[in-house]
Amino acid sequence: MTIPTTEASESLSADIAIIGGSGLYQVQALTNKRSVTIQTRYGSPSDDIFLGELEGVTVAFLTRHGQGHKLTPSEVSYRANIYALKTLGVRDFDIVGCAIDKDPLKVCVFDQ
Repeated sequence: MTIPTTEASESLSADIAIIGGSGLYQVQALTNKRSVTIQTRYGSPSDDIFLGELEGVTVAFLTRHGQGHKLTPSEVSYRANIYALKTLGVRDFDIVGCAIDKDPLKVCVFDQ
């Protein structure tokens, strides 16, 4: 589903967002998943945004570099990513990265 940013409705809203870093392309625990394509005044986000439920909380999930890591850091439209998520009503963000050089089996959740 493609929507312009001015038309995000309550059914297309999220309480929090998870922005996945390298290697994190999906959240298995999400239920009632649906995909949304949003165009912003800053262009397209890195990829479609997946909406779903996680323990009763509506979550928006976006891969920072796109599915399969198709974008380099300089190609990522960070403004479009944040603007698209804010359009969905997101107020809280969790940024998830991967410490491949330290331990490829660990995921880091940043708390700033």
